[in-house]
Amino acid sequence: FQPKKDSWRKPIHDFYSREIKDIDSTILIRKTFTSKNKSWWSPVEYDFERYKNISDAEWLNIHDFPDSSKMLIVKEPKTGKEYYVLLSFPEWSSRKEEEYPYRIIWMQIRSYLVPKKGYMKFWRWLKTLNFMGRWTPEGFELYENLIGEYPWAIPYKRFFEEYPEWKEVDGYQHKNFKILPASNTLLYEKIRDESIDESLSIEVPAREFFLKANLKWDGKGNYFVNDSIAFVFPSVYEPGPYSLLVEKQFIEDFLKNENLVLIWTVLSEKQIIQKFTSSQLKFPTYSRIHMLKNGKILSSEGLVNVE
Repeated sequence: FQPKKDSWRKPIHDFYSREIKDIDSTILIRKTFTSKNKSWWSPVEYDFERYKNISDAEWLNIHDFPDSSKMLIVKEPKTGKEYYVLLSFPEWSSRKEEEYPYRIIWMQIRSYLVPKKGYMKFWRWLKTLNFMGRWTPEGFELYENLIGEYPWAIPYKRFFEEYPEWKEVDGYQHKNFKILPASNTLLYEKIRDESIDESLSIEVPAREFFLKANLKWDGKGNYFVNDSIAFVFPSVYEPGPYSLLVEKQFIEDFLKNENLVLIWTVLSEKQIIQKFTSSQLKFPTYSRIHMLKNGKILSSEGLVNVE
């Protein structure tokens, strides 16, 4: 017996015994609740009703993108604990049931560990740029390995030896300057595994955090340090946008101890969604950056681009 090979994909390991396993015994969930719903970690709303009497073209020309500066720090309502949002993909839609056309705004919030040495020059360069095209470094997508063994198992170690997390930024003239995406994605496909209800995509902290802190996973969506939550993948527990959160004091201490700052990039776009045809209208995009340094958030002006 040999498992079927997918010719277009290369797993991060070459262990035959891993390939024939039909269950991930390290994970305690059957599915996630990732959705476009408003949630405590994505509380900002957009009022589409305000513009219901104007045309789609007029709406696209109003550059009132949701304020990303209000999405970076959130409070868990049950405990009152504060978290920074390291990554999130919120979306707002005017759609009601099956109506077409409808209006949407999507947004991608990503974050990076950045060395303090040279960070201001990098900040000044970055805030002038359009992020459309996803040309900035992103975290890795890792698959075909046990989720609970991230990142210490041999397959993961081999992967990171070959593909370092610290990366240069395309277009930035200082070639020795590297940044690190704050998270990676673990993918686990439902092919033969009946212990899960659907394929899983789980956002996890970058390996760098594990090298500097004794993080322990709970088998679901939390990573702990000394019995205190440090990272949360909240849509394991309740509906909301795909996101990764980090406890406020943990990341502030981490940045201070490692002589780093945290920089967020934000990319957003307004769109009109048709049923069968594509819109001939031009969709505006929005780029912005934020920075966490010494416990304070600095924000740039947003840049709008229409092509």
